[in-house]
Amino acid sequence: MAASAGLSIEVHAWHHDTGYVSLPEAVRPWLPTVIDDIHELYFRREGHSLALVGLEDGNRIDDRPEDESRSDPALVDKIVDRLYQRVPAFADSTFQTWHGGTDGISADQHPIIGEGGPAGLVLQCGMSGTGFKIAPAVGLAISELILDGGAQSVDITPFDPGRFAAGRPLVADHPYGDLWH
Repeated sequence: MAASAGLSIEVHAWHHDTGYVSLPEAVRPWLPTVIDDIHELYFRREGHSLALVGLEDGNRIDDRPEDESRSDPALVDKIVDRLYQRVPAFADSTFQTWHGGTDGISADQHPIIGEGGPAGLVLQCGMSGTGFKIAPAVGLAISELILDGGAQSVDITPFDPGRFAAGRPLVADHPYGDLWH
């Protein structure tokens, strides 16, 4: 879509599988959303009785938004092993099902947010799975950018769409490494 506006952006398709496991009683009251870089997995509550779990490694990144090859048979064992290492109470859970998905990921694994290309074009992409956690702040910033000419409530300047062309990709203060490339 950006190309139709004459803009080239650094976003690629990130294909990954996620699984669902039952939520043990011991963690039901407190389970947060977690991205565990050490064990290369993420998990969060999914409704009242399930946890969604995904792995950060072994995922394909390319320029094809569709994904015809899904579900690594070893996924179940990897999820169970890593989840138990992080939260031993998950030993009491059962694996329910899995599904594949495709997300957009930027070259530095951080969102692209702001004005770019032709006048009036506002970008909000490359969220790579983190969008659901930061959506309220991003939504507010985008609305302020469009309505007021600039984001006031949240500083979006680090996510500038021009950072790649300027050679300024974002790097975390305490990175674990490049998980996807």
